[in-house]
Amino acid sequence: MYVVSNFKGGCMSKLTDNLELNDLGGGNFRGAKTIDAANVIGNKKDLSNEEIDILIEAGYYRETGKFKSASELIKARIDEIFSVMAFAAESSDKWRQINEDEAARNEFIKNYRKGAAGLVQRAMFGEK
Repeated sequence: MYVVSNFKGGCMSKLTDNLELNDLGGGNFRGAKTIDAANVIGNKKDLSNEEIDILIEAGYYRETGKFKSASELIKARIDEIFSVMAFAAESSDKWRQINEDEAARNEFIKNYRKGAAGLVQRAMFGEK
């Protein structure tokens, strides 16, 4: 049986046997372990990229009962946002910049990921 371990040295060791969650495949077992890992993270404020991914995956698994990787979820959401916001870029300087400037786009995606993880934290653990 695998047990979620505590944070070590600023990084999270996800499972005691030094397994990465990726090693568990993409099924229900990985989804359940992702929920366990999210419970360890709890309402932590300063999240690493790995912790953000765990929270995004846990939120999706909690909602749907299906596992998808954070990168797959974020890509689908970002693609949808940018396809809709292309219309806003016609009248918004900020969206025009995000659509045209790779650095601005990357900053938007970084902030979106943090926001998505924060929403999962609120849903799972209450207000920060």
